[in-house]
Amino acid sequence: MIISACNSGRLLRPNIYNTLDPNCGDKLFLPANDGIINASEVFDPTHSPVMVITPVESHIETTIVGNVSELAPATRRAIVASAHHLGIDPPKEFAISDMMIDMLVRDPKLLLAANHETDELSKQIQDEEASERNFRRFKTFVNTVAAREHPAVAHHKTTKKKTAKRH
Repeated sequence: MIISACNSGRLLRPNIYNTLDPNCGDKLFLPANDGIINASEVFDPTHSPVMVITPVESHIETTIVGNVSELAPATRRAIVASAHHLGIDPPKEFAISDMMIDMLVRDPKLLLAANHETDELSKQIQDEEASERNFRRFKTFVNTVAAREHPAVAHHKTTKKKTAKRH
């Protein structure tokens, strides 16, 4: 399964599905860094197990850049622990799209379709305030998950506070 955002349903049009023109003149089309691999001449997408999931309606996807310092302490600790486990430096920033947030929080307004093509090049974009609200939902979601996944850390902190108050 491939999840694709924005106006990507345009890439599923039958006239370009098997063979892409890398010099099409469309300024929104930037070929992959390592080139394009087209389908073979005998490829039949109706027999392919690959499913491309796209939004039902085309739009320009909004991506928000956040700072890890905006997240709850438990979330930041989980990010640091994960980065150290992977042998990488913990990030200071991250980017997430509105569509990814909608999927994570299981927003019922997110409408997706499988192998859905469109000719429409939409200029529709979510307003900034709606993206900010969505980003706040994401922060609440990841902070809640981190607190649930690492209850010992939260419990240890609570125990310390209670002990400090008794003395």
